[in-house]
Amino acid sequence: MSKKKQKKQNLKETAQEAFRLMKKIKLLLPAFMISGAAWGVVATYLPLLLNERTTLSLPAIGLMVALWIGIGSISSLSYGRISSHISRKKIILFSYLTIGIMGLLLAYFTNIIIIIVIMVLMGISIFLTYPVLFSFVSEITDESVESWTFGITFTFQTGGGTIILFLGGVLSDLFGIWMPFALMGMLSLIMTGLLLAYRKKPIVASMQ
Repeated sequence: MSKKKQKKQNLKETAQEAFRLMKKIKLLLPAFMISGAAWGVVATYLPLLLNERTTLSLPAIGLMVALWIGIGSISSLSYGRISSHISRKKIILFSYLTIGIMGLLLAYFTNIIIIIVIMVLMGISIFLTYPVLFSFVSEITDESVESWTFGITFTFQTGGGTIILFLGGVLSDLFGIWMPFALMGMLSLIMTGLLLAYRKKPIVASMQ
């Protein structure tokens, strides 16, 4: 009886600690949602956009998407080296600003060369957000709530990203296949504005 009560108490305390951490990283929660949505938007709607607006064959479109993933993966693997020269605040600010601008440009331009340049920059910026976001969270995560913390952030990244992705699909049916990219661009620019507003404050608050 006492063991069961103690177990419930510990679980409650762990949940409270995880909720307290969510408050500390509240600025990053929408960032996780946008990053999750950005992957889904590009992977889902980019082939449709290229098929509608260009004369590229399906194998060529697949190659371009693979190029985007490859360049993005290289940027993620290079995060440690990049962060040794550029602060994390500048990296995350650059990433969401670039995603925002490239998303809006991708919704407008149809020139193949311009689209390739946009995809390269978007691949770098989207994939850089993943290690930098988790590095901010890891910085203030106590081992006792580690599983809760990463479960929560993963839920925001996948669940929130799915909601934005679904909204992009609805808007694409109403206005055109370019709308998911415009939505992603606008949300990323809003996130950039939030980061600029907090540029003189810590992105994550101390757990003390």
